[in-house]
Amino acid sequence: MQLPILVTPQNAPLFERKQLLGIALLTLFFLFSNLIDRVVGLNIAASASFYVILCLAIVWSCVIAKLRRWQLGAIGLALYFLLLPLLNGEGVQVAVSAAKDLSLPLLVLVLGYTLLSKRAVFNILNGLFLLYVLYGLLQAWCFFSGTMQNLIPWDAAYIDQMKAAGLSVFQTASPSTATSPPRELLRLFGTMNSFFHYQLIAAIIPLFLWVYRAKLSSLRLLRLNTILAVVLLVVVKERTPLVMLGLVFLTYVTLGARQSRKFGALGLTAVLLVAVGISYEGSGYRGFGKGREYVNQDVNESDAQLRMRNTLELRLDQDPSTKERMSIWQDMLREIDAKNAWLGKSVGLVLPSTDGKTDNRHLSPHNFYLFFILAYGVLGLVLYFGFLLKLTLSASTCKGLSDEKKLLLIGLLAGYLFVGMFHLIFLSKLGVIFFWILGVTLAECDRAEENLGARCHSLTEISDGPN
Repeated sequence: MQLPILVTPQNAPLFERKQLLGIALLTLFFLFSNLIDRVVGLNIAASASFYVILCLAIVWSCVIAKLRRWQLGAIGLALYFLLLPLLNGEGVQVAVSAAKDLSLPLLVLVLGYTLLSKRAVFNILNGLFLLYVLYGLLQAWCFFSGTMQNLIPWDAAYIDQMKAAGLSVFQTASPSTATSPPRELLRLFGTMNSFFHYQLIAAIIPLFLWVYRAKLSSLRLLRLNTILAVVLLVVVKERTPLVMLGLVFLTYVTLGARQSRKFGALGLTAVLLVAVGISYEGSGYRGFGKGREYVNQDVNESDAQLRMRNTLELRLDQDPSTKERMSIWQDMLREIDAKNAWLGKSVGLVLPSTDGKTDNRHLSPHNFYLFFILAYGVLGLVLYFGFLLKLTLSASTCKGLSDEKKLLLIGLLAGYLFVGMFHLIFLSKLGVIFFWILGVTLAECDRAEENLGARCHSLTEISDGPN
């Protein structure tokens, strides 16, 4: 990394501290911006601030580093995704949404390579994650005990807001009958506005930190975070985080060396035990009896159990959620024709953050690949995944990089590609955490090759020395 001219050896330590303060602020807003908005009541002020800070951090990382060809490629690709809506006449609002959801997460590659790979950043993330996972557990306890309105009223207000908008933050446990209403379970969204984002990030970060534990100053805190994250995954009773972790650990088992296979086998066993425990537990945990205050129904996890059993037994053809998505996919395929297949139909048509903000109709494809074809066409899909696979292949074949780090990246990519069949997985904050890890891995790869080259050079000098 090369420092700007304004940095001298005398002020370098102060410069480094300011950088770390900025990264700490970025990490804080990454994990808590939605919660800050709910507590303070500023709607999207903190969330918008996160993307502004992220944009500034990316620009700064480009200033202080000599950009490599793949980084220039990432910048070019991000600009393409940003400018295409403008060239198609969709307006500035759609372009800004495209930058927020797609371009900026992609550019975290550059930031991850230059700044987020520092040792201090891992310790910041390790410390803030404790608060992140504890808040989710607090939210669960408040819901089941019926104390949400008293202890975290901003979350109760958010639930009411979602219900008023016709958006559900619950799993339906059973259909309504003549004698009983449907029973529902809160899908814990923690510090974020999306349960899907919150739970997946809660599953990914401890794994990321565990693989890079050599950079941490407190392994005790990491162990505590890991235990709390496991408890959270048991409480939320959602299958997507477990599927993601299962695919990562399966990668370690199938592709890893002996030590990596042990790590993968242990993790995969834990995931399966949690999944089996959720699927086949008795009649369902009913909480403390007061959680129905915000849904006016009994709390019951039977729907969560059914979802998990269908996944474990590979009965996705009988899974209501999968059936619903397959029906949606058929409708999405009808939107694709010869005129728009290559360059896309409309970015604003399918981008989540434009829903309700433009006069145009909006579609929810529930499939990242269909989303990309409708938004940017087959050309955009090939460019995006071609670039992503090229970088992953480069890192996975890096000499000197540990097996554990390579397999984390390969496993995460496998998990993202699979979950992308059902969700817009690479967008927004889930895209940020993936490209954060990819950028860090590429930085570690370059360091490993530099160290390997230095050792080879040293050995050559010794062998060529005087006899």
